Amino acid sequence: MGETQAGLVGGSPQYIGITQAPGLPPYPEVMLESLVDDVKAAGARYLLAAGDISAEALPVDLSRAGRLLTRFGDYRQDYFVMRGNHDRAHIGDA
Repeated sequence: MGETQAGLVGGSPQYIGITQAPGLPPYPEVMLESLVDDVKAAGARYLLAAGDISAEALPVDLSRAGRLLTRFGDYRQDYFVMRGNHDRAHIGDA
């Protein structure tokens, strides 16, 4: 959540990231909604989100991710989240 361009590789200019068309839902939300829908449709009993849920650990992004993941079930009962290196404050008080 919170990322506006995918596929950036260390500022390398030869790699052009992917952005969502204006007016459409942000692609991280589309991807997370699709993940939840797909694993539910497949009959998965548990969901493990393996980190990097957010771009900068902003509370608004983490809250949105939590609301989308809750569509799968209850936190720490049906789904579990690992913290990735992006899921921490990159500026300010850690």
